[in-house]
Amino acid sequence: MAAWSDDSLLMTSLAVSFSSEDGSDDNSGGGDGDAVVQNVSPVVVQLLRRPRWQTLAECRGERVEMFIPDRGAPTARAKQLCARCTVKTECLRFALAIPDLVGYWAGTNERERRRLRAMRRRAMRERAAG
Repeated sequence: MAAWSDDSLLMTSLAVSFSSEDGSDDNSGGGDGDAVVQNVSPVVVQLLRRPRWQTLAECRGERVEMFIPDRGAPTARAKQLCARCTVKTECLRFALAIPDLVGYWAGTNERERRRLRAMRRRAMRERAAG
């Protein structure tokens, strides 16, 4: 559910190729390339870590605040976007894998995701005991 208000931040991947002194490509991360990588903006580093499916999400370009509402604030718009999203399954899988994730992801809030995780754990225990 990544949502950015700045279209320039909608980047999903970045390939950096370093040339060695002999002119051949060196993608091992060693040598002078380390200095370049160390100077990469934290924003770029965070964007590199985002899953590619987020570029296809209905929430892309939306304000983050809509998905992390204050207590009692309206959530209908966030839920509407999630309901029609084509990557809802990937989003839910992502959200369930990160227990401390806040806000609405795949149309679920933190409490709903805790419940889903508990249901999943119970089902796994039952299968194992089965």
